[in-house]
Amino acid sequence: MWRILRNKVLFVTSGQKYRTQGDAQLLNVAVRPDARGRGVAKTLVEEGMRVMREAGIPEIRLEVRPWNAPALRVYERTGWREVGRTRDVEGEWVVMVANPLLSPQTWLSPESPISPESPISPESPNAGL
Repeated sequence: MWRILRNKVLFVTSGQKYRTQGDAQLLNVAVRPDARGRGVAKTLVEEGMRVMREAGIPEIRLEVRPWNAPALRVYERTGWREVGRTRDVEGEWVVMVANPLLSPQTWLSPESPISPESPISPESPNAGL
C-alpha cells in the first residue's frame, strides 16, 4: 500500500510543472481488446476534445507511457504534442498537450500561437524537458 501511495504522490508532484491555468486533464481512454484497431480510441479522444472546445478549455494535458505506441499514435493523430517527460516509481511518462480550440493542423504547425504561460512556449522554463 505504501508503494502505491508513494507512487501517486511522486507522480502528482512531478507532473504539476506541466500545468497551465485553465487546463483540463485526460485521465483514461480504454477500448476493449476485441474493439481495438477500429478507430474507437480516436473517436473517443475527438469527442472529448469537442466537449472541451465547447467548454472553452484552451489546453488539455495527458500522460502516457512511452511504450504505449498505439495510444501515442492516436494522440499524435488527434493533435497532441509531447511537451516533456515525468517519472513515477513504475517508470517514465510522456506528457502531451492539445489545444481543442485550434485545429490540429494549426496547433501542430511551427507558427502555432503559443502563450508565454504555456509549458511548450520557447520562453518557458519547462521547454525541452
